[in-house]
Amino acid sequence: MLFNSYAFIFGFLPVVLAGFWLLGRAGREPALAWLTAASLFFYAWWRPANVLLIAPSILINYGLARAMERTGQDRPGRTKAILTAGIVFNLCFLGYFKTSTSSAARSTTPSAADLC
Repeated sequence: MLFNSYAFIFGFLPVVLAGFWLLGRAGREPALAWLTAASLFFYAWWRPANVLLIAPSILINYGLARAMERTGQDRPGRTKAILTAGIVFNLCFLGYFKTSTSSAARSTTPSAADLC
């Protein structure tokens, strides 16, 4: 499903927005759970295996965000280090999948995946 497809604009998006609005009246957590489920459904629409590729990133980012939240304002240096680790992880994750799936990455030139 593409963002500019009729299935997205007239099917998926209205259902997700309505569900978010209705569940948002019940509380923040149900609305966020709905958005999470809708996002995973969206990623799985074209190829269900994509959810398995993105799941580790979601879990690691969630863990890093919780660690930053626990650290709080007391130790800004540690919070900055956690944030930096998260950014580096995400760039390496993106670089790996962007370069490993293209045939150009199979050449002898170094790629972003070689840095991580």
